[in-house]
Amino acid sequence: MQDSIDTAATRAIVADIGGTNARFAVADLTTLKLSDFQSFSCAEHESIVEAATGYAKSLANPPKKAALAVAAPVTGETVDFTNSPWSFERKALAKAMGLDGLLVLNDFQALAMSLPYIADEDLTQIGGVAPVEKATKLVLGPGTGLGTAGLVWSEAGWIAVPGEGGHINLAPVHLGHISLLNRMMSDREHLSAERVISGLGICDLYQCVAAERGQEAEDLDAPEIVERAKAGSDPVAVETLEHFVAWLGSFAGDAALMLGARGGVYLGGGIPMRILDILKKGEFRSHFEAKGRMREAFLSSIPIYVIGAKAPALQGAAAALREAIRRGDEALIGVA
Repeated sequence: MQDSIDTAATRAIVADIGGTNARFAVADLTTLKLSDFQSFSCAEHESIVEAATGYAKSLANPPKKAALAVAAPVTGETVDFTNSPWSFERKALAKAMGLDGLLVLNDFQALAMSLPYIADEDLTQIGGVAPVEKATKLVLGPGTGLGTAGLVWSEAGWIAVPGEGGHINLAPVHLGHISLLNRMMSDREHLSAERVISGLGICDLYQCVAAERGQEAEDLDAPEIVERAKAGSDPVAVETLEHFVAWLGSFAGDAALMLGARGGVYLGGGIPMRILDILKKGEFRSHFEAKGRMREAFLSSIPIYVIGAKAPALQGAAAALREAIRRGDEALIGVA
């Protein structure tokens, strides 16, 4: 099977497409090295078909295979983005791009596949000790939404397990969250973790914190709120990030318990690197471990890593495509 990769599919288009930004590159499936990198706002294109075909046409010699990591559950022929109006049919997209093979996977599934290939210098550890060899790994991350996935060892190697953990019910971390939750749930049937632990969640949380203080909040985006909190120039922003970090830490601890992630917890997405100094201060780690009897029995030894690599999901998508070709995976849509 190795020969089929070397001769027929040494290059592939890979993409990481979220609710806000899209990143494309060409991957060497032998080395997983990336080239021809392009990044742009999803708002610049009317559809994923327009974006993907535009990228393919920009290449002098476009590859015939591709792997697209998308911020959506991939459960059928039609894929609908969770935090974007985009949707597409897999076979139609493959045909439009002129491909003879297309793999579509969840973006955090791709990020999970990248974990064995991320260099140590691109990881910042927050607490814990060394990961248990070949134990399950957990990757999660707040960006436009809140993604989750696991990475499980098997006789065939690492297997990424996608999930939609960002849509579980949001629980209070402490009593101070009860009034905030009441306010956030006032016009919702379901309050998911993603509604707070994400970029959009930071904006909503900022509004709620201001209202709890009897103040009228400014209309700020998440980067502005984060920068004010880091500078200490806005008490509402400071409190917002305190709540955000508590909820992120608690959510990560819950997910680590559910997956048994003794191989480490990895934080991706667009926000963790921006608030790295805040995450390192200790409150994040303490909320991660605050699970009663499981603090010392299970969680205290688990290392948490913040991913600083430039575009790990692209490399993960390439790794997933390489494995799909080797296995003759039915998930690899062919149009030839």
